[in-house]
Amino acid sequence: MIAEFVEGAAVLTPTGQSLPDLNKFMEKLRVYRGKQTEIEALQTPQDIGWLRVSAQPIKQALCTYTNKWIFAFTSYLSNHVVDKLTGLHEFMETTKRGLGEDVGEDDAEALKRVMSNIRDVRMRMEPTRELFKPLQNARKVLKDLGIAMDNIEIGDDSLADFMDMVPSTWDATVNDTFIKK
Repeated sequence: MIAEFVEGAAVLTPTGQSLPDLNKFMEKLRVYRGKQTEIEALQTPQDIGWLRVSAQPIKQALCTYTNKWIFAFTSYLSNHVVDKLTGLHEFMETTKRGLGEDVGEDDAEALKRVMSNIRDVRMRMEPTRELFKPLQNARKVLKDLGIAMDNIEIGDDSLADFMDMVPSTWDATVNDTFIKK
């Protein structure tokens, strides 16, 4: 069900990236949180004529299921943010190492490796810049839902610190690429 939902809750960006539609995720989370509130409001035990029914075990089971669904949607968003940022960090580190390679006058192989790094950065320039705002919005949504992501580390930094500095770090990587070229 999550896979079907994610397929239908995606937004295509101008560069063709598929990103989660946060409005659809929030709507789905509102539905499950509403159900959870509705379940918690049910009175137990209930007297039906001469019979007293304790629905507490069913009530707890239903709350557990709604929590699992809420977790499924929030963990998808959380994993999306972490995966994108981790991938970007790894790409920038690889590019930094690749651009640091010395290219000798007669070293065609080193020139090809450096040029492939430059090509890779140029291909990812716009798609990467396009990611910053949606990832910040997803992090804000998760934070509003009470999902703490600040304990996650990307490289040597916390996720929050990395997200704050990633636009300038990306711009520095792009500048380094043009300087090396």
